[in-house]
Amino acid sequence: MKVLYADDHWITRSAARHLIDRLERGSELLEAADFRQALEIASSNPDLDLILLDLLMPGMKRFEGLRAMRECLPQVPVVVMSAIEDREEILRCIEAGAMGYIPKSAQSDEIESALQTVLAGGVAFPRRLLEQSNPAKKSQVYAFGNEKSLEDVANALTKRQLQVYKHLGQGMSNAQVAESLGLSEHTVRVHVSAIVKRLNLDSRTQAAISAAAQVRALEEAEAASF
Repeated sequence: MKVLYADDHWITRSAARHLIDRLERGSELLEAADFRQALEIASSNPDLDLILLDLLMPGMKRFEGLRAMRECLPQVPVVVMSAIEDREEILRCIEAGAMGYIPKSAQSDEIESALQTVLAGGVAFPRRLLEQSNPAKKSQVYAFGNEKSLEDVANALTKRQLQVYKHLGQGMSNAQVAESLGLSEHTVRVHVSAIVKRLNLDSRTQAAISAAAQVRALEEAEAASF
């Protein structure tokens, strides 16, 4: 496994070496201390498996740097590692294309679990932060620059599709969704394709990320629909 970790604090980068080695022994960790260096390394290493990125680094504005990284290697998942624990910060990272957001205060086993989820094709966002009270937006689901009302989402999807959508937001693979709901993987894929089409999204990944932003609201909507 080949991982790029960009952070301007060498102590944090040093700690990441042990974490990445725990995920897969013999992994190669490339290090960058600012956005410019991170982009240079990324452009020279298109075979990266994962990018870990601190937004508060020299070289670029934070969300500008995240978007530039996603444009550089759109096929490589980017996980933000941040000391900021704020719901709106996470939503902006989702908009910019991050596949995960890990607070630096998280325990090592939590970080490891989140990275494993992303490497398996899922998304990993801290539920406790996404569920922070936000009265102005509590009934909205975030979807790539547009915020759709939960009512619109519920109206667009069938009851079963809403269940699948919620599970995608929890970072589950199709196999895990199938096991949880007692469905075949083929049926789950059919539902996912319908969800992507009905919500005007581009991919399963976008569906998972948009659902992750409001897992609690989705659960409440699902419960109310039965």
